[in-house]
Amino acid sequence: MIVLKFGGSSVADAPRLQAAARIVRRRLAGSAVNGAVVVSALGGVTDRLLAMAANALEGSDPAEAARESAALRVHHLEIGAQVATDDDRPALAAEVEALCDGLEAAGARLRARLGHGGPLDRGTG
Repeated sequence: MIVLKFGGSSVADAPRLQAAARIVRRRLAGSAVNGAVVVSALGGVTDRLLAMAANALEGSDPAEAARESAALRVHHLEIGAQVATDDDRPALAAEVEALCDGLEAAGARLRARLGHGGPLDRGTG
């Protein structure tokens, strides 16, 4: 088994993702063993997600969370559009949209549970 792991700066943008794909193709070409590829968050995304969670815990403005979520959505959609094939782009875009929708919903639930306002806050803290 060959395991190749990429994350952070090695998958920060479309050219780096394409470089990682070339590494995978070269490493696994003609190999008699199975391969697994592990890709973590795009460069900078983990830090942004952690900051969003910290902001939600601190009761930051829900509008700021929405802006940050929208920026992450656009970032992933733009990179996906550059690296996916024409046939794969719709499915990739749908997956990004679903994940970002889930992120926004999770943030809203967290703020509501903590009594920090937002559409789900019922004042129950």
